[in-house]
Amino acid sequence: MQAKEYKRVLLGALAIDAAYLLAGAVFSFLSLRAAGGLLLGTAAVVVNALLLEWTVMGLPGRDEVSGKRFYVRSYLGRMLFYGLVLAAGFQWLEPFATVLPLFAPKVSYLFLALTRKEVS
Repeated sequence: MQAKEYKRVLLGALAIDAAYLLAGAVFSFLSLRAAGGLLLGTAAVVVNALLLEWTVMGLPGRDEVSGKRFYVRSYLGRMLFYGLVLAAGFQWLEPFATVLPLFAPKVSYLFLALTRKEVS
């Protein structure tokens, strides 16, 4: 994944965070727990992008069986990571604020599709 991709994911997450913070300030539901949830979710989506890059970079040069095994272990590790993030967010922080930034990659790619920009 190139630096441009990380920037796109991070900017998408920060845009979602800003929208939540703005709505929270306007409608008075902003709290420290919500801000912590946003921070945790944003960090999780960036770490997931890094882990995904590590997976993609680790696949070349492996045979089919070894590659599939590596990919499945990596996928399960990333999902375990997301599970731990969500468990922490639901236990100690604001659940909705923790989950919201995880949609950043989807939102950024939707924006690119709607503006007809090429995804590299």
